[in-house]
Amino acid sequence: MKIIRMPAIMAAMGYSSHTSVYAEIHAGLLTHLVQIGQRSVGLPSDEVDAVNAAKIAGQTEQQRRKLVDQLHEARCAKFGESFKPTWFERSAQMKRQAANRAKRKMAAKDEVA
Repeated sequence: MKIIRMPAIMAAMGYSSHTSVYAEIHAGLLTHLVQIGQRSVGLPSDEVDAVNAAKIAGQTEQQRRKLVDQLHEARCAKFGESFKPTWFERSAQMKRQAANRAKRKMAAKDEVA
């Protein structure tokens, strides 16, 4: 199994931004990212291939969500841990941090004006 990083994921799936990948993950149409370093994430290449094959086969979003659930179950069975809760907790934390940065930036603009 090979873990591919975000640029390779985007290229394999035909996306031009990280946002598109994260939107697929949050919609349940792509498996959750694996932390491979302090500031880097990736996905097992076989999971990306499986999701792409489902898209090519014309599967509905509901069918692809079921596939993603099966991939998560297989990953958890193989490695003995759940990735889903930690991913959503970390994602929520990152969203809060981004919102706080935006608020600080707006406050700084208001002070200058």
